[in-house]
Amino acid sequence: MVKTTELSVLAIFRAFLTLGQGKEMSEYNPNDPFGLFSQFFKSTSGNPFTPPMTIEEIDRKIAECRTVEQWLSMQVGMLQMTVKTLEMQKAGIAAFKQGLEPKDP
Repeated sequence: MVKTTELSVLAIFRAFLTLGQGKEMSEYNPNDPFGLFSQFFKSTSGNPFTPPMTIEEIDRKIAECRTVEQWLSMQVGMLQMTVKTLEMQKAGIAAFKQGLEPKDP
């Protein structure tokens, strides 16, 4: 089962993918596990493997990719901060337990 926070993260990611395409987040079902992948294969030319033909399309794709890159970088930073926080909590608990142990005279 997918948690609510995971659904909102997926919705945000899908919104970044559709920037400049005139689509809104309300068009996507966050419970659809393949909705994200189907977005990658949607193309105005019909073939997802043909490159964009106009400069405007290329600029739009570059902007979309940069937006997704920034969002992913932010998520990596948040994940790294979470790992460091958990490591600090672990060290704090270990130090607390060590302080509770009886000392030998």
